[in-house]
Amino acid sequence: MDINSGAQTCKTLQTVAASGTTNVSVALATGTIVNANATTNFSVSQTLGALNIGTVPPLAGFSGGSVVVPEPGSMGLLLFGALGLAARRRRSV
Repeated sequence: MDINSGAQTCKTLQTVAASGTTNVSVALATGTIVNANATTNFSVSQTLGALNIGTVPPLAGFSGGSVVVPEPGSMGLLLFGALGLAARRRRSV
């Protein structure tokens, strides 16, 4: 199935395996929810409300927030700094 003409104003796009590959080459309405249960190709940039892949339901209570996790290199630098300060203190005592 090809979606390639005019602006699409649908709120939800459901692709199913029986329809084969779905090619989307036009912009969907901002916030459109895409449930991709088959091969879906996007050839233009999209601003989707959600992209659900496969038949797995969305996680209950998932807010989509992110957690800040320090990079391992940063933790290593902090460790070396602490060891350097401890060694300097030990030498001065």
